[in-house]
Amino acid sequence: MSTQDNASGEPMVTSPSMMRRVIISSTAGTALEWFDYFAYGTAAALIFNAVFFSNLDPVTGTLVAFLTFAAGFLMRPLGAIFFGHLGDKRGRRFTLILTMTIMGGATGLIGLLPTYDAIGVAAPILLLLLRLVQGFCLGGEWGGATTLVLEHAPKKRRARYQMFVQLGAPFGTLMSTGLFSLFSNLPGDGFATWGWRVPFLVSFLLLAIGLYMRLGIEESPLFARAARAQQLEKVPLAALLRTAWGRVIAGIFMVQLSASGFYVVTTFMTNYGTATLNLPRDLILNAILIGTVVQIFMIAMYSWLADRFEVTKVFIVAAIAASACAFPVFAMVETKETALVQLGIVIGIALVTSPFGIVGVILGRFFTDAIRYSGLAVTYNIGSLVGGFMPALGVTILATSGGSSWGVALLLAIIGLVSLAGCLLGMLLMRRHHARSGARSLYASDELDAEAIA
Repeated sequence: MSTQDNASGEPMVTSPSMMRRVIISSTAGTALEWFDYFAYGTAAALIFNAVFFSNLDPVTGTLVAFLTFAAGFLMRPLGAIFFGHLGDKRGRRFTLILTMTIMGGATGLIGLLPTYDAIGVAAPILLLLLRLVQGFCLGGEWGGATTLVLEHAPKKRRARYQMFVQLGAPFGTLMSTGLFSLFSNLPGDGFATWGWRVPFLVSFLLLAIGLYMRLGIEESPLFARAARAQQLEKVPLAALLRTAWGRVIAGIFMVQLSASGFYVVTTFMTNYGTATLNLPRDLILNAILIGTVVQIFMIAMYSWLADRFEVTKVFIVAAIAASACAFPVFAMVETKETALVQLGIVIGIALVTSPFGIVGVILGRFFTDAIRYSGLAVTYNIGSLVGGFMPALGVTILATSGGSSWGVALLLAIIGLVSLAGCLLGMLLMRRHHARSGARSLYASDELDAEAIA
């Protein structure tokens, strides 16, 4: 049995078969996007200083490579505005197909770029341009995929279903790190000459698979309902800033743990472990691989708890746990003992990134159907703008502290507390919104008391 749209008599609840399709296609798309993004971050930490910035000394070259990584984050808010507008005007499905196509193509082209030694300054310029395209498109991916699943999902299973979109991030990280770990062990200069290109070229194959899946999904029933009722906003961004600016700010704070903390315990940690502590490259990469696998189970556990208990309470516990682990994580890595290094990185990744599985559920409550794509995209990507500078900031803090990691550990702890503050502020603003409007939920389907489906 389906719950009917009061206005049109059409079903408001997605069928089980289409729900599975939406989940699989959204997860695959997000995995591709994060595979592309994390491939760049790993390459920036390991090889880009020698390939594209060989005219600079190794430390400066690494810093510049990290700055090109950060430059992509500057484009994400612009992409969020552009694709958020499309998603709230043209539809979630159309926009997500567009973001995947452009980003997958740009990442594949990075694997075909000539080096600095081959074409000089044109090489880093082309690298930067493709990185900017990556950032622009990723600005529209997460908000759209999260919105699509949330608006298809039944109320009591939103966290569990939306979890799969967030699992795309560790799946993408797992694929990317696995490929780099494999090819970084090539004999001689194999990795420096051609091995680093393989993960980027694989993006072309993943793009074809992702597009095949994404073309088979239906539009969000809530967006379709709003379009039929002519309830779409003429300028979604203007409506967002006019009606929900406080919730946008709270959301920006709340996403810092997953948006910024992630790059501290992965991208920065990769460079810190190899360049400062002189640990083997494969030790760090394998630890990140293990941590990513553990992260998958942690995300699943947090999402199950969020559907069973209040999602904001689960997030608060997660943020406190992540902040508390900051100093122990770096202390374990600094021992240089293989087991402790791996354990420290695994704990850091698991605790810092596991709340990523439920943050979208909370953010989805902040915005109405007509501005949800824009709301999630703008909030998350402005928040992520800070995250893009975390590796470079970490390198700077490390240099000014004489190679001691305490400053970076403190940075990680502060990031967790900022996320906690954002969640508490968001809860307060939502209570005020509901008190003023009398609404039980910002989801139209909740107001219809939709049945959960098996």
